[in-house]
Amino acid sequence: MNSDHQGFAIGNGLTDPGIQYRAYPDYALEMGIIKESDHKRLGKIVPVCEMAIKLCGTSGRIACLASYLVCNILFNSILNIAGNINYYDVRKECHGSLCYDFSNMEKFLNLKPVRESLGVGEIDFVSCSPTVYEAMLVDWMRNLEVGIPSLLEDGIKLLIYAGEYDLICNWLEYAVH
Repeated sequence: MNSDHQGFAIGNGLTDPGIQYRAYPDYALEMGIIKESDHKRLGKIVPVCEMAIKLCGTSGRIACLASYLVCNILFNSILNIAGNINYYDVRKECHGSLCYDFSNMEKFLNLKPVRESLGVGEIDFVSCSPTVYEAMLVDWMRNLEVGIPSLLEDGIKLLIYAGEYDLICNWLEYAVH
């Protein structure tokens, strides 16, 4: 296949936690979600998070789970300060466990004819699977960006996108590259 027609997209991707977690306080301040004093306080956690991520890259499973817990203090602190904010669109309030009601989509994707046309058999669709989430926790804080340059060097095209008002996968984390 001609590489001109090959490509991939990363939408709201967590590829380099070291950069992306560091961007949370900056983005939150820029969007007016937190105050300068909050930003200063959260800034003290950033180096601890960065060190924990480095240990994840070298030490494996336990260090990666520990870095997940340490670094998510940044994100959770922002949410605590902001109140009931929709972390996918900071201009809105969060409604429900995922900030949106996905019940109609779940009903549709679980219809027998839809499951048959997608070829998923009897597997039920869920918006957010705890099984998948838990299985990926060990890899959450690993730098997965390292494999991307070789794909680009091979001529494979890449599209990266993130929402302007999306805190959890904000655009600032990509802008620092």
